[in-house]
Amino acid sequence: MIKKVLRSFILLILIVLSFYFILKSISDYTGFSISEENKFENCLREKDIELYVKDFNQLKEIKTFDYLDYFKVYRCKNRLNCINKNISEYPTWIIEGRNFLGDIDIFRLSDITNCEMI
Repeated sequence: MIKKVLRSFILLILIVLSFYFILKSISDYTGFSISEENKFENCLREKDIELYVKDFNQLKEIKTFDYLDYFKVYRCKNRLNCINKNISEYPTWIIEGRNFLGDIDIFRLSDITNCEMI
């Protein structure tokens, strides 16, 4: 019984190691690794990016909807913060202190922030 369990355990370890080396060789060959997958998102998170919208329903139409977690989003309906920043058009982006009016797509966001998409 112990021999059977030991054989199964060793077989499991061999299978896991095989998958590791296969995936590593694929990553080395393609130049893509799982850790690189988040470079763009990490870069966005490090930047000072603010998005101002009239209301949160407008967010569904934003071209960068899938990336909303990586920057600050503000609702401007009756908000003093938006008035103080002279925001009158929606959406308005403030990226690294520069204003951008209207919706921008992910490619323009990448250019503006210098965050490379992989």
